Amino acid sequence: FPVTIWGFSFLSILYAFLGTTILSFLVGNFFLLQDYDREFKLTNVNNYIKRVFYVSLPILFITLGNYLINNVDFLIVKANSSEDLAGKYGYLQNLGKIYFFGSLLFVGAMVPQITEAYNQKKNYFNLLFFYSKIVVSIAVVGLVVLGLFTKQFLDFFVYFSSIIGLRLESLRFYYQVEEYVPLYTLFTFLIILINFLVYFLIAVSRVRIFLIFLIAILFQTILILNFGKDVFSVLYCNIFVGILLLIYLIFEVYGKYVDFNNSS
Repeated sequence: FPVTIWGFSFLSILYAFLGTTILSFLVGNFFLLQDYDREFKLTNVNNYIKRVFYVSLPILFITLGNYLINNVDFLIVKANSSEDLAGKYGYLQNLGKIYFFGSLLFVGAMVPQITEAYNQKKNYFNLLFFYSKIVVSIAVVGLVVLGLFTKQFLDFFVYFSSIIGLRLESLRFYYQVEEYVPLYTLFTFLIILINFLVYFLIAVSRVRIFLIFLIAILFQTILILNFGKDVFSVLYCNIFVGILLLIYLIFEVYGKYVDFNNSS
């Protein structure tokens, strides 16, 4: 951020990104090594690799699913629509990513804690309820700000972006998508809740949930290809799929809650 404020070149900004990434890696490793058991030895490497593969492969598909469910609509619009429509949808995506990535911090903090509680047969639903309050609060605040105060948010976004060196002429195009922002915000709101529940289910070994994720993406693609004639219709397709997927995940979590109470 200081590099952009001080007016350095684009290449200098890239070097700054690289430097902060390396520094973050070193600092993260330093803190991890404080609690790392250096005497730990694997006695059965094959079983360990199988377990890692069993968990990591679904996470790979979930990560791919997260990318697709956030981008497949734009890819279809870009391939099948006018440059003007694709450009508008691209600006919408940029605004949605600001909203979406704000919730990932807490999802990343939740997963290892729930996994640990699940493996130790503790009440991991207390952690779920705690983090759900935080994530839902962030999602609701974003929904209200972007949905009800769209013009004010765009004013702030354009002003802040111009401060850090982005061209004001290109930033003004964000005002062309103002009418679509509330609907796209609703879609992003659903994606935040879906992402939260999916990673919770993975943390408690419901790893096959990625299959439902992929089915939802396929359904989303079919709907957009058949009914996505303009920005509004594409957004309605996205929201419809998001609602269906969220309802399914809520039932999955509830089923896990019932199973946990029955086994306690």
